[in-house]
Amino acid sequence: MIIVGTDEAAVEAALVHGRLNCPNCGSGLRPWGHGIEQDVRLVEGTERRRFRRSICRPCDSTALLH
Repeated sequence: MIIVGTDEAAVEAALVHGRLNCPNCGSGLRPWGHGIEQDVRLVEGTERRRFRRSICRPCDSTALLH
C-alpha cells in the first residue's frame, strides 16, 4: 500500500491526471478499481474504508493507494 494523502478527492484527482508515480519504474499510475472494504484503526476508533487500486501500464504493477 502506498500512502499518498488523506484527502480522497485530491488523491483521486492526482491519480486520474497521472501525477502519482509508480514506485517500481517511475511512470504515471492510473485508476484501476478499488480494493476490498476493510477496517482501518484510527486514534478515535475504527472506520470501514475501500482503498483505491492503481495500475502502471508500462511495468504492469498494481498498488493500493491511501
